[in-house]
Amino acid sequence: MPRKHHPADDSVALIRRALRLCPLMRHWPDDVLDEVVAVARLRRYDKRTPLMVGERSRREVLVVASGRLAVEGVDAAGVRFVLSLHGPGEIVSLVRMLGNTCFVYHFVVQEGTVLVPRAGRS
Repeated sequence: MPRKHHPADDSVALIRRALRLCPLMRHWPDDVLDEVVAVARLRRYDKRTPLMVGERSRREVLVVASGRLAVEGVDAAGVRFVLSLHGPGEIVSLVRMLGNTCFVYHFVVQEGTVLVPRAGRS
């Protein structure tokens, strides 16, 4: 009897595809990628959704599966600025894995976006 399709199968396939699009992970061995897929999740965000605002200690790596993500900050005068824009296959926030570091930037979704976040150590 054929196996019944489960929506979680779609999420795992999308996460795996997004990670394989990322140049950093493109050639990782399947068993190593399986470990990352097991702890990753898929999140969809609407345009202009702010992420990690006011969460300077949040440790999370993001892979953009689709859409566009901006890295923004606010200078000492209170002026908002864009540091960079990221699209599908790009990994952002690796620096957040460093301990004892306070970050002054956050992320803002520029269009409908799907991300694969992977939590790090708190």
